[in-house]
Amino acid sequence: MKSRLWKLVPLLIIVVFVIFVRVRLADFPLERDEGEYGYFGQLILQGVPPYALAYNMKFPGTYFIYAVIMAIFGQTAQGIHFGVLLTNIASIVLLFLIGRKLVNYMVGIIAGATYAALSLSYSVLGSAGHATHFVNLFALGGFLCLLEAFSSDKKRFYLISGILFALAILMKQSGVFFAAFAASAIIFKDFVQKPGRTKESFMRLAVFSAGFLTPIFFTLSFLCMTGVYERFYFWAFTYLSHYVAQVPLRYAIEIFKNNTISAISGFYIIWLSAAMGLLAVFFNKSLKENRFLIISFLIFSFLSICPGLIFRPHYYITLLPAISLLAGIFFYTLASLIKAEHIAIGLFAVSLFLGIQSQKKYLFVKDTATLCKWIYGINPFVESPEIAKFIDSRTKPEDTVAILGSEPQIFFYSNRRSATGYIHTYSLMEYQPYSLQMQKEMIREIELKEPKIIVDVRVYFSWLVAEHSELYIFHWAEKYIPMHYNLVGVIDILSDGSIYKWGDAAKNYTPTCPNYILVYERR
Repeated sequence: MKSRLWKLVPLLIIVVFVIFVRVRLADFPLERDEGEYGYFGQLILQGVPPYALAYNMKFPGTYFIYAVIMAIFGQTAQGIHFGVLLTNIASIVLLFLIGRKLVNYMVGIIAGATYAALSLSYSVLGSAGHATHFVNLFALGGFLCLLEAFSSDKKRFYLISGILFALAILMKQSGVFFAAFAASAIIFKDFVQKPGRTKESFMRLAVFSAGFLTPIFFTLSFLCMTGVYERFYFWAFTYLSHYVAQVPLRYAIEIFKNNTISAISGFYIIWLSAAMGLLAVFFNKSLKENRFLIISFLIFSFLSICPGLIFRPHYYITLLPAISLLAGIFFYTLASLIKAEHIAIGLFAVSLFLGIQSQKKYLFVKDTATLCKWIYGINPFVESPEIAKFIDSRTKPEDTVAILGSEPQIFFYSNRRSATGYIHTYSLMEYQPYSLQMQKEMIREIELKEPKIIVDVRVYFSWLVAEHSELYIFHWAEKYIPMHYNLVGVIDILSDGSIYKWGDAAKNYTPTCPNYILVYERR
């Protein structure tokens, strides 16, 4: 017992390290996705169901998780990031337990420690509370219950596993690949690896399916009862089908190559170890019984980063558990070959240290505002709290605000409702059949609500205007805003500290940079 506890010391050290860094970065400015989840969460806490006053293509699970986090820790960036910290620690522990159950303690400890470091890395935007963190939480919980179901053959673990994998999907659609992994694992275990008990095998699959369908049923029932199902279906299925088809396959390989190189930045040795671990899975005879589980988990984890063929940095977070397990398997296999576990663990510790060392300024040194500018560039995330503070000073709680751009974090910071459900404007610029219809609907909603403040975001990354984009809304804004609003704010977005001009000072100020924000107040 004592020896086992001593083996946990490296994992405990890495957990303390994660706590230290995430607490240090707790006041990191919210980026767009976090702002979206935070704003949806605020509305939920106010009794407004998802998709009623704000629209997006994601499933509602992360919105509810954010609502729970904010109810516990408060409606602040720090509160959100404390919730992410607990989620991250839970995932680390779950991965340790999975590695221990699949192979042994050593694999569990290395997998947990690897995931802790990789999921914190700036190369996958790890400090932010992306939905992928919550997908991992429930997918890993489902995986652990599935392993327990296989070893104990108790139906309740199949049921719980099904529930957890369904919750992973509700966090984000990419979670469906983990549910597919679970289904394939059950089918392989019962119908290929140990055939001959057809009735019992179908019963296990049925129990898992019952657990899986339960959260889906209750979620859809809730959306129907609250009257938002139709809009949810349009965004989460109809529009999404066009969104994921926008990147031609001929560009996908280049995007994948470039973004993967970026995602592994600083931790090259760990990722190389995972590649070697994949080879070890095939040649290490002690892994034969769980070979299918390990390989299929990797395959479905990889598929989870592929929808849309965009390969954004935070998408890679759902691949990290599989990479971490393979790294653990490599060092375990190495220890077996050289018959020196302490040397293998030492080599792992050096590999992890080198990765952490490469990101030391992010992890230990630079302040969060500087880091935000360094990671996100001209995106106005550092500026959003200051803009929200001005909005709060010029409006009442019942007033609405319109943002021409994709900066929902401003709604969250100011605690003001949007005059339109279009809190992101990317869909308006995309090459899809609803872009003009969406622009006209956004315009109608703004004109109907007559928002007290309009924030006009002149930042490329807030719109992503392309050559094929419909520009109807810009022509409307050029006429509508001067007729009804006065300029009361200009934010000149600079790389080393933005310039803010408010009130009369804004009227005579000309932005010096191509990326800036104009704030208008209704006359």
